[in-house]
Amino acid sequence: MYRRDFLKTVLASSGVLAFGANMNCISQKDELINIFPKEAPPTKLWAIKIPQKLNWHEKNFLTCFQGLINKIQNRIYLVHSKADKFWLDYYKETFGIEYQLLENPAELIRKFAGEISGYILYDEEMGHSLNLATTMGSFQNAVPVSKSLENKIEEFRIKKVDDVCGRWENLYQAYEWALEELTPKCNKKMIGNLCVHEPYWPTSTFANRDYVIANNIFSVDISSSERDKRDYQLLRKVYQAYPEETVVIGWHCVRDKEHEAIALQSEFGFYGMCSLRTANLTVHSSIQLKEKKPFVQRKVKKKDLKVDNKVYIAYMATDGDAAWFVQNLINTDWANPTHGEFKYNWGFLPMAYDLMPGMVKYYFENKTSNDYFVAGPAGATYTYPHLHPQPEKFLRLSNYYMKKCGLTTVHITNWNDRDWWQEVDLPGFPKLLRKYLANCVGYVRGMGESAFEKHYLKGGKPYIFCGEGIHRGNDIYQVMKDFIDACTNRPLFVYNLVNHSIPMNEIKEAMDKLPQDKIELVHLDELLLLIEKAYDEGKISEDLYPEKEGLQRILANEAKQAWIRFYTELNDFQTQYEKGETAYIDNIRKLPIGLEQIVPGEILAFTTIWHGMTLVKLSLESRGTYVNHKPTATRDFINEFSSLPDIKIVKDLQKMWNDWHKITISFQQAKIFADRLLRIAREINNESRRINRA
Repeated sequence: MYRRDFLKTVLASSGVLAFGANMNCISQKDELINIFPKEAPPTKLWAIKIPQKLNWHEKNFLTCFQGLINKIQNRIYLVHSKADKFWLDYYKETFGIEYQLLENPAELIRKFAGEISGYILYDEEMGHSLNLATTMGSFQNAVPVSKSLENKIEEFRIKKVDDVCGRWENLYQAYEWALEELTPKCNKKMIGNLCVHEPYWPTSTFANRDYVIANNIFSVDISSSERDKRDYQLLRKVYQAYPEETVVIGWHCVRDKEHEAIALQSEFGFYGMCSLRTANLTVHSSIQLKEKKPFVQRKVKKKDLKVDNKVYIAYMATDGDAAWFVQNLINTDWANPTHGEFKYNWGFLPMAYDLMPGMVKYYFENKTSNDYFVAGPAGATYTYPHLHPQPEKFLRLSNYYMKKCGLTTVHITNWNDRDWWQEVDLPGFPKLLRKYLANCVGYVRGMGESAFEKHYLKGGKPYIFCGEGIHRGNDIYQVMKDFIDACTNRPLFVYNLVNHSIPMNEIKEAMDKLPQDKIELVHLDELLLLIEKAYDEGKISEDLYPEKEGLQRILANEAKQAWIRFYTELNDFQTQYEKGETAYIDNIRKLPIGLEQIVPGEILAFTTIWHGMTLVKLSLESRGTYVNHKPTATRDFINEFSSLPDIKIVKDLQKMWNDWHKITISFQQAKIFADRLLRIAREINNESRRINRA
């Protein structure tokens, strides 16, 4: 079942029953899957600082070499960054793990080369052969080596045991072969999504190869975008070979988007583990805590809180559900001079308790009284539970790991980029949360922000939407002032997501400009308890932001600014496809999506569909009408802009999207749709200019 079909089932069903159909299939007494292998911790590490001059293939070699040696016994540690060095020193100080710094990679290779069986040669021009060589190497005790490195490696008397150069013409042949020959022997609890499209992002997932090769994990790099139909179907086939509750480490393909990748994983009941540039997982996962006691955070009681007529704000840093964030936080905001000076909430990865236990110990033992950890933004790890065959499995897993980490608040993410711009509205979901995450004081949602989405306060613990967000390039003071001024009701409660790239000091500087006697920064548990108490006392309704006029002005102004950028993008888009199919393909080949199979009609049609969705959204929101559900917005757009010629184009694009996997479309057919969309965009743009002049 495709996720769009599953979603239709969910929306057509009554409340929680859509999610609860399989609840009786899982006994509360069942043991949770022991996902992460537990190896003996190192007694001594040989560490090497990775020289900047090393190229990507050399780094892959060293990382796989590390994995094979650590598979026998944890002894190698690679220092790529300040964070890597920090943890190396911390493990020595806290766990007594001594280390010796070696002068150069050659010294490390010579020391341990005798413990591997040889190398597998792969072709740099066929990057996917690296993924297959990694998987094969885990069984043959052989390290993947690129052609350009072969002569250097032979100097260390490592012999060639296999050669996959020229074995497959494309990724489809390669992974189809691997599905038959390799996956039956692979770890059935994990998959590696490791990008091979160097030099494009996110090839920093190479840092995971030590863990992948050490644990016999099958690795792929296949697009999950529905634009790339052949990739999409192949990746589904790969996922079908794995059971629910499989963890996907790494990240996603350069040719797709985060939401596409996580949504497809979620459809199969998988758990995402964003581990970009997360090195030394073989070592981090082997650290053992002497005491298995859960970590704790301070607890606040609702009865001890007083609701005043002021603005309560809880800021939370995003991406805490990512392994790379856990590894690197000590090098960013944790080291910021303002850290600890004001109440701040940190997204946290509960599954790090098993994957990176030493790091979890550090954070809990070194947090200040102003630090507060929140599960998510997804729960135990990154996924969209509403798309899971059995969402309650993930909620139970979240409950298990949250208790281990002393977490009583959670940001649950239910995204479906195919049909929604923001979180999917699921009226029955709060009942599931209150049942399976009963230890929580409340729940939050929203990967984006909106003052127009519904909050759920009736029936107990609040389930609220992110009201405002702080993004790169924002004037934080102005964003917050505008939002607060637009919402004149008091008390006012704002859950605010902060992009992880925003330094803490910028938040503090902005907040210091606002009236201190009228605004209070709180932890997220305090915010949720204050909301519950204010609701009980009749001081607020379920709509936290009932006065919409000012918010609609903000929405319209933001949409108008976004339209200017979007219209320029549309014109550039038209310039590209009007040059003809051959020129369009040549231009596509300059991009990462051009590195694999190109079906120009499908790429042009897909891009037109998504531009059509953006046109609908910005057109409505520029008039102050908030939209989220894409099919509903298409209907509203047709009603609102009925006087425009060929208004039917947006309906035709929506139908094409609904039928996407049943149709084929030529470049010329797609061009007709694109031309129609551009004509209506010009009409809207001209009308907007006339209104602005008036």
